[in-house]
Amino acid sequence: MILEKAEIESVLISNSITQKMYINGEWVLSESNQTREIINPANGEVIGTVTEGSVENAKMAIEAARKAFYGNGWMNSKARHRAELLLQISNKLEERKEEFAYLDTLNNGKTFLGLRRVKS
Repeated sequence: MILEKAEIESVLISNSITQKMYINGEWVLSESNQTREIINPANGEVIGTVTEGSVENAKMAIEAARKAFYGNGWMNSKARHRAELLLQISNKLEERKEEFAYLDTLNNGKTFLGLRRVKS
């Protein structure tokens, strides 16, 4: 499936919203409150704004990951359960592959014209 123009534009609708980081089950802004614009290098247009992670944010994310792995059962869960969860994540990414491909072309300054289909 190739994205239609309206669908592509809807991908960028959040351009005016500062994108947050996902740490410890929550979408959060940077401790420093700093942001950074993401620029399309092909035309210099701002394609988004993201929160600029700080050292403190990195420490929080590392601690949350450590707790999730060692303390919340991931390490001790059955391999089959972990595989099922990872497959669910993979399926969700697959559903949005063209959206991700389009955003990647903008982020890298490539054109979308050559992208006919993202192969599975």
